[in-house]
Amino acid sequence: MGYRNYIGSISKRDYNKIKSIKSKEEFFTFFNEEDYVSVRDFVKEVYEFGKDCDFTKEGLSKPFFKSKELNTEYNYEGELCIVSKPFLAAIITDYTENVKNYYLDLKTAFTKEVLNGEAPLNKEGLEKVNYHLNSFSSEWLFLTPYDLENGEEITTSWKYEYIIFELVRIYKTFDWKKKHLVYYGL
Repeated sequence: MGYRNYIGSISKRDYNKIKSIKSKEEFFTFFNEEDYVSVRDFVKEVYEFGKDCDFTKEGLSKPFFKSKELNTEYNYEGELCIVSKPFLAAIITDYTENVKNYYLDLKTAFTKEVLNGEAPLNKEGLEKVNYHLNSFSSEWLFLTPYDLENGEEITTSWKYEYIIFELVRIYKTFDWKKKHLVYYGL
């Protein structure tokens, strides 16, 4: 399966109990473990981004622990941190720009080449359009990009077009008063 990035939640009450723990040993004892505590033991998964997230959290996050030792232990390249509404909004904005640019590129290639005849028929442009059609049609013909039965997620698709709607759902329904949003990698 490999390394993935997630957002999760932890109640502010539980977070306040663990954020100031100073050492690994103290942390393991707190969880009644001898040698390791997984992030999944104290953060509930809200959404899986998958691999290779291409958004920035610079200036939009803070370290999870006060202890340098624990941040070093659990902080995979800055990927265990407390984030907020502006973090989620920035991802939504970034992904929206990705979608706009992708469709603009597709539209430009198709319009110039096929409809206007301004450019010679370019195999690359037609391949982009064909790839897009195959990608979306296979998701709708052979899979279903939404889930009516399991969990709170509307979709588990990793297409930006669908991720945006899932992130907007989280943005609107997350209990910001009682919980912290956590960005992490495993």
